[in-house]
Amino acid sequence: MKAINIIFFLFFSCQLSAQIMNPATYLEDIKKQLEKGNSQRINLVFHGHSVPAGYFKSPVVNTLESYPYQLLALLKQNYPCAIANVIITAKSSENSEQGAARFEQDVLCYRPDVLFIDYALNDRKIGLERSKKATIEMVEKALKKKIKVILITSSPDLKDSFDADGKLYGFNQQIKEIAEKYQIGCANVFDVFKFEVTENGSIFDYMAQYNHPNAKGHEVIAKQLYTFFSPKDSMVNLSPKDAEAKDSCLLKVKTSKNAISLEMISNANNKITAELYDKKGAFIEQKEIVGKKTELSLLKNSDLLLMLRLRSSTNNISKVYWIYRN
Repeated sequence: MKAINIIFFLFFSCQLSAQIMNPATYLEDIKKQLEKGNSQRINLVFHGHSVPAGYFKSPVVNTLESYPYQLLALLKQNYPCAIANVIITAKSSENSEQGAARFEQDVLCYRPDVLFIDYALNDRKIGLERSKKATIEMVEKALKKKIKVILITSSPDLKDSFDADGKLYGFNQQIKEIAEKYQIGCANVFDVFKFEVTENGSIFDYMAQYNHPNAKGHEVIAKQLYTFFSPKDSMVNLSPKDAEAKDSCLLKVKTSKNAISLEMISNANNKITAELYDKKGAFIEQKEIVGKKTELSLLKNSDLLLMLRLRSSTNNISKVYWIYRN
């Protein structure tokens, strides 16, 4: 049986001709360098607007709670011997055209190993076409230098909407299309927040002001970026941080040709129901997890990307995971 990788709330289309790169494998060489440690230095460069720059409630900049540094903290938990540099080239109020204009001087000079680009929020001011042109310009210049590129879809704006009629929706779709065309990474933060709000409550819980996330919002982004670096078979906490919800934990997910096997630590009083869906949201199978292990059938499904929803009976908590079959 082969291990498959648990991806928090990540969704995108999978096609044979061109596709957004699988977070589980896109940074394989980078992860090997992080594991070696020693003198292997990894430069993580974050290019974009005020959110990656660390602005919370303006003019306050909470650098150490911003998602670049929260990502660094996650990396150090699993790669204690790694030398990873977080380099911020992001500027407040900037759009992708302005970012592209200073790209060679302010970004490539740092020789990034991994480059994160986050401009969707501010690109609404310049429109889809200009945003596309500037983003592609930066992507192409980075790829010529053999830099791994991860595009980041938008974090929330309380004055905008998650729905298709919102202004941000088109920019986030365009980002995914660019990532697919160039076969680079895409951290689908926009849909992550949409799922979080649907499952766990108000978007206000994640915001410092109308267009800037707070520490909790930055944590959501950092965890999404971490899926590109996460070692295989790493432990995933099923429930939120509050103590009463810590009675169940999803440890490992493995797959054979015909089934997905879940390995759990579960409180005897907490009944966990596993629901499996295909990438379009069509129901495949539901099963109550009894004991530590259970299996869900994949006999009639060949999708590379599947959605797993785990429901807890004791605290009425539901968590969604997107999982890849390698």
